[in-house]
Amino acid sequence: DSEYNTWAYSACSAAAMTVVINAYTHKNYRVTDILKVETQVHEITPDAGLLQNQGIGVTVAKFGFASTYLNFPTLDTVEQIGNQGHPVIVNFPPDRWPGGHILVVRGGDSNNVYLADSSALNMQVMARATFMKYWGGFGVVVFPK
Repeated sequence: DSEYNTWAYSACSAAAMTVVINAYTHKNYRVTDILKVETQVHEITPDAGLLQNQGIGVTVAKFGFASTYLNFPTLDTVEQIGNQGHPVIVNFPPDRWPGGHILVVRGGDSNNVYLADSSALNMQVMARATFMKYWGGFGVVVFPK
């Protein structure tokens, strides 16, 4: 309860990394496992969430993963990477989404973006136009070294 009360609204980066790491390794990491490392490397706080985008790469490296930051990718590029089996961690910044949010793009098509989302909304499919309204343009691909 204490951990939940502390981190419930700021651990979406840890949740996104958990989804990706588990997808590749078929392990059963929990958000708390990733969050522990993310806090140890000083890349997250309960009040601010993820402190900088590079914190994802720093954190996943501790689990034997590498990361490639996409330089202002198009949505088509992000979807293509996801459709090829490489999930992309993306952001909905606070100026576009209340409190900000980090989630995973699994792929997409001409109408929809397919997501993995840790929030209570559990968004799995979002219309492209809606996604573009919220997306801040950030994308990072996380993959085993």
